Amino acid sequence: MSVDAFKSVSSNRSGQHIMAKNPKHFFTLSLGTTLVLLAACGPSAPARSTNWTGLSSVSVTVSRPLPPPSGGPTTTRYSTPGELATVTAALNTNHIGEGEGGGNTAGCVGGATVTITIVSAKSGLAPTHLSGYTCAGRQSGNITGNLQGLLSQLQL
Repeated sequence: MSVDAFKSVSSNRSGQHIMAKNPKHFFTLSLGTTLVLLAACGPSAPARSTNWTGLSSVSVTVSRPLPPPSGGPTTTRYSTPGELATVTAALNTNHIGEGEGGGNTAGCVGGATVTITIVSAKSGLAPTHLSGYTCAGRQSGNITGNLQGLLSQLQL
């Protein structure tokens, strides 16, 4: 195949494709398009961490109001080396991190409200507080990643 077969293509305002006469424009247009696509497809809310290490404690509180009588929220604390290894692996496997909040669980009833507090063993770092709601495969709040997968893996 010749270089002429790879002429660059751009679109005018009406959406019609226009062939560029110079094959060198292919790289320029492709690079520009790639950068625009990368910017548009990047994460909208970068997570604070999805690679947790060196934790001193983690607590997970789960509240499931339905079906009645469900009782109050249940808090599970992880602080021993074995417990921390288990919860750290679960957080990382499910890519749990801190986002800006969002998601849509409107109209969903019977899910679980979850709060997670993660404390690093490094001095001077403030605890990370995450909160969210998961229902019918959807989630909202500032927790990024697979919240339902985390609850399943931790058997909560």
